[in-house]
Amino acid sequence: MLLVEWSTLPNVEIRANPEDQNLPLFVYGTLLFGEVLDLVLGRRPAIVRRAAAPSWSARILPGEVYPGLVPDSLSAAGGLLLDDLTDEELEVLDRYEGEPYWREAIDVVDDRGSIVRAWSYLLDPSCVSEEVWTSRWFADNELAAFLSLLGGESA
Repeated sequence: MLLVEWSTLPNVEIRANPEDQNLPLFVYGTLLFGEVLDLVLGRRPAIVRRAAAPSWSARILPGEVYPGLVPDSLSAAGGLLLDDLTDEELEVLDRYEGEPYWREAIDVVDDRGSIVRAWSYLLDPSCVSEEVWTSRWFADNELAAFLSLLGGESA
């Protein structure tokens, strides 16, 4: 059961090729936190493995507490690969992310050094600041308030 009703929000654009089906989802921001997944999806998908997206960086959106993934040849964004998402859950996540994000398949490297094709939510570089977003900063400074906004109790 989905705990948050996202059906009234606009969906993100999906930029896909025919071979981009049944891919894991690479998450790098608020979706790294199980508490957020609990509130958005009503469960925690299996976390397959840690991963990094070479030549990508998670940058803060001005005035927000969450990041956008943008190209950056000198960086590698850390994150997780989530597997076993249903089509309905992926649609909920599309609505959770919303505009100006879009979902596109990118190559990431898992913790075994293997290249994995995965969905991720991307953003135009003009939408973000130069400041790199970190999960530690978010957990220490913004997670409790963010969970309250989503309708959950702070941890």
